[in-house]
Amino acid sequence: MRIVWQKGINKTFLFLLIVIGFTACEEYNEGCMDANATNYNFAYEKPCCCVYPRMIFQTPLRLDNANFSTSDTLYTDNDEGYLIGEINFIANEINLTRKDGSIAQPTDSLIDYLVDSDVMPVKITKINSNGANYLENDSIKQIDFTISSNTGLNQYQPADFPVDHVFRDSTLYDFTNNEWRYLYISLRPVGGSTISLSFTPSELDIPTTIQGSWGKSKGNNLTLLFYLHIDELFKGISLSDPTSTLKAKIIENFPNALKI
Repeated sequence: MRIVWQKGINKTFLFLLIVIGFTACEEYNEGCMDANATNYNFAYEKPCCCVYPRMIFQTPLRLDNANFSTSDTLYTDNDEGYLIGEINFIANEINLTRKDGSIAQPTDSLIDYLVDSDVMPVKITKINSNGANYLENDSIKQIDFTISSNTGLNQYQPADFPVDHVFRDSTLYDFTNNEWRYLYISLRPVGGSTISLSFTPSELDIPTTIQGSWGKSKGNNLTLLFYLHIDELFKGISLSDPTSTLKAKIIENFPNALKI
């Protein structure tokens, strides 16, 4: 069988093959060539699209030294059954103490973080919460932060941040009062109505210190694993307490509830 190519079509077809070939080649060889990045690959030949390490708070829920999920029914000291809806807070003034005693902090030099790099939202029920970039290879022995108002953050609303930014999350913001929820807890009593506790910035100044041992190697995130101990957080609480009493007890208990 003989195929007769029309002259114009033949040249166009050949040109398309060449373009497709070059494009495929560029896509195959293009990628992150910085060994400090989390998506580094030595096989790439053209630098592109690096993703740099970040500080991550990893916060599973804990009860009686065992993990549990938000679908598990829990009980107060008065045997009142409840489920956890949400527990969110905003960590401010984050300082990391290295094993040699020096102080380290995350940096926002590689992403458009907009606010101070030492502030980040923590959604306990999500488990992993991302903060700003952290590039240094380190050994950390202590985490310090406060749950308190941040002046820089207060200038913004969620819509002011890029779509993929950690503070874009509208659940972190009280649109009725136009303020960030620096601490928010919702509980679902068995057979009762949801209890929502939204703490205003003026109510909060909770210093928190967590001791442990964490490390970061080149090209990896700094993942700081610690637990929220529910038995400590809700110690001495009755679900029938007035809102003001519930809030006061939670503020008192919170520093002792975050630990290894």
